[in-house]
Order: sequence, then structure tokens, then C-alpha cells
Amino acid sequence: MISHIARHTFACTIALGQGIPKEVLQIMMGHSSIKTTEIYAKLPIQVVAKNIGEKMFMVWK
Repeated sequence: MISHIARHTFACTIALGQGIPKEVLQIMMGHSSIKTTEIYAKLPIQVVAKNIGEKMFMVWK
């Protein structure tokens, strides 16, 4: 159980939060399928909101 929590935390908060692509994360986590990586790699809403906010700001500049 703890290893799954750690894998989710690493994938979501650390890796994806820093902009690492899912394909690179797949290799880092040792998955042979991107589908397996996607189970762990769910984007936190804060990252989505930040990226959308930055993109929208650039459009209105």
C-alpha cells in the first residue's frame, strides 16, 4: 500500500508537476506500457489551473 502511495505522489506531484512528459515518466517508473503509467500519472488540479492561467494570460497580452 505504501509503495503505491509513494508512486502516485512521485508521478503526480513531483514528476508531472515539474513538467516531465508521461513518456519519460514511463521509463523512470519502469513501465512497459504507457497505460500503466497513466494509472499513476494523474495531473493535480493545481497544475492544470496554473497552466491554463498562464496560457490565457499570454493570449490577452
